[in-house]
Amino acid sequence: MKNTFIAILVALLLSSCGKNLFRINLAGEWTVRLDSTDVGMKEAWFGRCYETPITLPGTTDQAGLGTKCALKPALEKPQLLHLTRAYSYIGAAWYAKEVEIPAEWGGKDVLLNLERVLWDTQVWVEGSRWTGMRKALWLPTDTTSLRI
Repeated sequence: MKNTFIAILVALLLSSCGKNLFRINLAGEWTVRLDSTDVGMKEAWFGRCYETPITLPGTTDQAGLGTKCALKPALEKPQLLHLTRAYSYIGAAWYAKEVEIPAEWGGKDVLLNLERVLWDTQVWVEGSRWTGMRKALWLPTDTTSLRI
């Protein structure tokens, strides 16, 4: 009986929380700039869009960015010892997308949830660095558009 009550209570809480939840799907076209020499922070690359398009979710490999694999397809030892990507890239990458925020979100908190992030992930909104957890971050909504 106790377990049933808890399950019903959790179900009610979850269903009531979802009614006021609004989402913007950020999947799709973004721009990216690779930063293998780590100069992006010093040169202030944040707060702008870049020239190279990339589709997210996705990888730099899928976008054809990085160093092209020199191994030719073959059933030989170098090819069979480990998996290889068509393009490899290790280093910082700067992603940007301009997002329109609905007017009814004014003054409300926004949670930016990031997937597939590695190491140190940082977010800039309107040129200001925002800190938070590695995969989720609360953002302000006092403007009508955000460049992230």
